[in-house]
Amino acid sequence: MSWFKNMTAKELLQYVGDIKQIAGATSSILNDGPGFNSRICEVNTAAGLSFTVLPDRGMDISACRYKGIPIAPISKVGIRNPESVNNSGYEFLKNFHCGLLTTCGLTHIGPPSTINGLHGPFSNLRTENFSINEFWDDDDYIIQLKGKIRQAVFFSENIQLQRTITTSLKSSSFTITDTITNQAFRHENIQLLYHINFGYPLLSPDTTIKLPTVTTLPRDEVADKGLAHFLDVLPPQAIFDEQVYFHRPKSEKKCRFRVENKTIGIALDCQYDSTELPYLTQWNQFGQNEYVLGIEPGLGWPMNKPEGGLILAPLESFTTSLHFDLSNI
Repeated sequence: MSWFKNMTAKELLQYVGDIKQIAGATSSILNDGPGFNSRICEVNTAAGLSFTVLPDRGMDISACRYKGIPIAPISKVGIRNPESVNNSGYEFLKNFHCGLLTTCGLTHIGPPSTINGLHGPFSNLRTENFSINEFWDDDDYIIQLKGKIRQAVFFSENIQLQRTITTSLKSSSFTITDTITNQAFRHENIQLLYHINFGYPLLSPDTTIKLPTVTTLPRDEVADKGLAHFLDVLPPQAIFDEQVYFHRPKSEKKCRFRVENKTIGIALDCQYDSTELPYLTQWNQFGQNEYVLGIEPGLGWPMNKPEGGLILAPLESFTTSLHFDLSNI
């Protein structure tokens, strides 16, 4: 049992002058490079969990570590300001920092269309009313980040996503809760994809992937060639064509996938409601310098003509959550 688990708030506070010595959230602004003036928020817990939230990139999550060990990939692109790209073609890739979470949508996911670029504009939208709320709940200290992100176009959509990220002093887990509201006076087809990414050293040939899958479809001929081994993780390849697989999980309130590496002794579990997010995409990208595994729950599959989606009536809302849990194995 960790040293802090059984301590009361009164006992713990006798040892510290400021609880941020143990856990908390700290916001700052980047002062160099292509992300100059971008807000970041660092979250740390006493259980060894740390992650970086990007308020100016849709409150997505960049770096994530557990007991000092990196969990998420950071791409060669790094953190850039959202205005450095536009929502067309493959411009998305110029700003794809990867990180633990890149949210895709909210009216388009997948390859570019005549209106939207790859995966839509969401991950390049700035958060409004970003706030940090920290408070004691009995003998645990809650850390909560909130903000709203608006995707709006004159003569077109007006969609708001309210995001809440919650963890606590004693926790090695956190929850992301999103409420999407159609604020236009017309019906809107909502597309949403949680692009959850894993990188080295959690991701290596020693990694085991466990999916709650009942059916699997390869996206194309490249993926079909690797279908028999789609759960195997390769070492970095000099030449690697991405392999994408479309899964349909069982319909469960507590659907779960797991990425574990017994060599480093760490696992990440992600739990979500597959009755709300019925589609799951797997992205195998095992190239040198571009070494990533993506496991992506969503409202649809990112295809040329996206499968799925959700129709929201005027002023109607949809709420869903992802729960991430990191542990030793």
